[in-house]
Amino acid sequence: MFGIFKKKLPHCDTLFEKFFSPWYDEEDRPKMARPDMYKIAAYEGQPLNLDEIQYLVPDYVTELTEHINVTMLDAALNDFQHIIKSDKLDLNVLNAVDKYYDRAKLPT
Repeated sequence: MFGIFKKKLPHCDTLFEKFFSPWYDEEDRPKMARPDMYKIAAYEGQPLNLDEIQYLVPDYVTELTEHINVTMLDAALNDFQHIIKSDKLDLNVLNAVDKYYDRAKLPT
Protein backbone atom coordinates (compact mmCIF):
# COMPACT_ATOMS: atom_id res chain seq x y z
CA MET A 1 0.00 0.00 0.00
CA PHE A 2 1.95 3.06 1.21
CA GLY A 3 4.78 1.25 2.91
CA ILE A 4 3.70 2.80 6.21
CA PHE A 5 4.24 -0.45 8.06
CA LYS A 6 7.91 -0.61 7.08
CA LYS A 7 8.77 2.13 9.56
CA LYS A 8 8.32 1.89 13.29
CA LEU A 9 5.61 4.16 14.67
CA PRO A 10 6.79 7.07 16.83
CA HIS A 11 6.05 6.99 20.55
CA CYS A 12 2.41 7.85 21.38
CA ASP A 13 3.45 10.96 23.29
CA THR A 14 5.37 12.22 20.25
CA LEU A 15 2.28 11.74 18.07
CA PHE A 16 0.06 13.36 20.69
CA GLU A 17 2.30 16.41 21.01
CA LYS A 18 2.50 16.88 17.24
CA PHE A 19 -1.13 16.27 16.24
CA PHE A 20 -3.36 16.77 19.30
CA SER A 21 -1.56 19.08 21.71
CA PRO A 22 -1.87 22.12 19.38
CA TRP A 23 -5.68 21.92 19.72
CA TYR A 24 -5.42 22.85 23.41
CA ASP A 25 -5.05 26.36 24.79
CA GLU A 26 -1.36 27.23 25.16
CA GLU A 27 -1.50 27.63 28.93
CA ASP A 28 -3.21 24.23 29.40
CA ARG A 29 -1.46 22.33 26.61
CA PRO A 30 -0.62 18.74 27.60
CA LYS A 31 2.47 17.06 26.20
CA MET A 32 1.23 13.49 26.47
CA ALA A 33 -1.95 11.46 26.15
CA ARG A 34 -3.91 10.32 29.15
CA PRO A 35 -3.91 6.58 29.75
CA ASP A 36 -6.79 4.67 28.15
CA MET A 37 -7.52 2.68 31.27
CA TYR A 38 -8.08 3.78 34.83
CA LYS A 39 -5.76 2.03 37.25
CA ILE A 40 -7.70 1.08 40.33
CA ALA A 41 -5.82 -0.70 43.12
CA ALA A 42 -8.90 -2.41 44.55
CA TYR A 43 -10.24 -3.66 41.21
CA GLU A 44 -10.98 -7.37 41.57
CA GLY A 45 -12.85 -8.29 38.40
CA GLN A 46 -16.02 -6.42 39.34
CA PRO A 47 -17.87 -4.31 36.76
CA LEU A 48 -16.35 -0.85 36.51
CA ASN A 49 -18.75 1.95 37.49
CA LEU A 50 -17.65 4.95 35.42
CA ASP A 51 -19.98 7.27 37.34
CA GLU A 52 -18.01 6.55 40.53
CA ILE A 53 -14.63 7.36 39.01
CA GLN A 54 -15.73 10.22 36.74
CA TYR A 55 -13.78 13.30 37.80
CA LEU A 56 -15.40 15.77 35.39
CA VAL A 57 -18.41 17.79 36.52
CA PRO A 58 -21.70 16.63 34.94
CA ASP A 59 -22.32 19.88 33.01
CA TYR A 60 -18.89 19.62 31.41
CA VAL A 61 -19.48 15.97 30.47
CA THR A 62 -22.77 17.00 28.83
CA GLU A 63 -21.05 19.85 26.98
CA LEU A 64 -18.22 17.60 25.77
CA THR A 65 -20.61 14.85 24.72
CA GLU A 66 -22.62 17.29 22.62
CA HIS A 67 -19.46 18.81 21.16
CA ILE A 68 -18.16 15.40 20.09
CA ASN A 69 -21.44 13.80 19.00
CA VAL A 70 -22.94 16.84 17.27
CA THR A 71 -20.46 19.61 16.49
CA MET A 72 -17.44 17.48 15.54
CA LEU A 73 -19.57 14.91 13.74
CA ASP A 74 -21.24 17.62 11.64
CA ALA A 75 -17.88 19.24 10.90
CA ALA A 76 -16.38 15.94 9.74
CA LEU A 77 -19.39 15.17 7.58
CA ASN A 78 -19.22 18.62 5.97
CA ASP A 79 -15.49 18.20 5.35
CA PHE A 80 -16.16 14.98 3.43
CA GLN A 81 -18.98 16.23 1.15
CA HIS A 82 -16.55 16.84 -1.72
CA ILE A 83 -15.59 13.16 -1.51
CA ILE A 84 -19.03 11.60 -0.98
CA LYS A 85 -22.45 13.21 -0.62
CA SER A 86 -24.06 11.90 2.55
CA ASP A 87 -26.37 13.11 5.30
CA LYS A 88 -24.84 10.83 7.94
CA LEU A 89 -21.38 9.69 8.92
CA ASP A 90 -21.27 5.94 8.43
CA LEU A 91 -18.95 3.21 7.19
CA ASN A 92 -19.67 4.10 3.56
CA VAL A 93 -18.39 7.63 4.17
CA LEU A 94 -15.33 6.41 6.04
CA ASN A 95 -14.58 3.91 3.29
CA ALA A 96 -14.87 6.60 0.60
CA VAL A 97 -12.60 8.96 2.54
CA ASP A 98 -10.08 6.16 3.08
CA LYS A 99 -10.04 5.36 -0.64
CA TYR A 100 -9.85 9.04 -1.64
CA TYR A 101 -6.69 9.93 0.25
CA ASP A 102 -3.32 8.72 -0.97
CA ARG A 103 0.19 9.73 0.06
CA ALA A 104 0.19 12.77 -2.26
CA LYS A 105 -3.02 14.16 -0.71
CA LEU A 106 -1.85 13.81 2.90
CA PRO A 107 -0.44 16.92 4.57
CA THR A 108 3.25 16.76 5.41
